[in-house]
Amino acid sequence: MPGPDPMATASRSSSSRKAPFLVLQVLVAVTGILFVVQAAIEFLAAASGDPTPLFVSTVLVLLATALFYTSVALRSRGSTPFFTTLVVSLFGLLVVASLGGTNPTHYAGMAVAVAVIAALALLRERFHLRPGEVVKEEKLPPEVAARISTKVRGIRCRECGDDDVWLTSDKLLVCKNCGTTNA
Repeated sequence: MPGPDPMATASRSSSSRKAPFLVLQVLVAVTGILFVVQAAIEFLAAASGDPTPLFVSTVLVLLATALFYTSVALRSRGSTPFFTTLVVSLFGLLVVASLGGTNPTHYAGMAVAVAVIAALALLRERFHLRPGEVVKEEKLPPEVAARISTKVRGIRCRECGDDDVWLTSDKLLVCKNCGTTNA
């Protein structure tokens, strides 16, 4: 009887790693939609002749545009989309909180913005927050590192997905990125 398919387990584990980022992207997009709805409400309030709601609606539309852009850019897991989403969500939360409205989109926009900020705080370790600097810890034991002999092409690590996989002298695949010998 054949063993389990290693490719099936690799795809299952990679999809479970992508799920939190998909949820974060959806939350960021929903926050942008709620900011646009609140901007529309403020725009309609500007019809009374007061320019302040018109300015607030413009700010909210700009914040929503930035959120829509970063919801797509969060896939890269880079520092710029992380910090942009964090700053825009905080600023949008302050703008919406200062409006003091009683409509449901007001409270929903605040709640989802807080959820985005909390999700960013929880997923902070999964982002590459040091731009321009690749931080790699040496995770290989020295005895395994000494036996590395040949780089293998066309194989990716099952754990991290990197293609820096090497073959040791005793025919063991080793990933230099994450240090796993399960590559």
